[in-house]
Amino acid sequence: MPADEKESMPDQYDKVSLENFIKYSKDMFAYWTENDFAASFRKMLTLEQFRNEEMQALYQQYLVAGPAGYVKDLFVGMGMKDADNKADMFYSVMFFYYSLYDGAEEKGQIKDRFENVIDDIALKLNN
Repeated sequence: MPADEKESMPDQYDKVSLENFIKYSKDMFAYWTENDFAASFRKMLTLEQFRNEEMQALYQQYLVAGPAGYVKDLFVGMGMKDADNKADMFYSVMFFYYSLYDGAEEKGQIKDRFENVIDDIALKLNN
């Protein structure tokens, strides 16, 4: 996710295609689950959000409100109707699969399932 908000670069949000966004989402899933630093950071924020307000803010920024808002802004930029609900649906699936991946013995199967679900959602988003 870009560090800047949409207001500072609105034209960039309007140039993203759904196809590129889906690829980016798959790449982000791999990053947050397969990169040792990112996966450990994500898990640490998940635990520490309940003990520390600063960690709660980081958790929201990197894993909840930040990404969900980013998805909504991109969907608005793509001209999707009902962008809020579609963004919530899309990101909730991504967030769910982080947890599924963490507990799975066959992580590759979970990653494949995630990618298939995201592809299916992409087909339905413009309807």
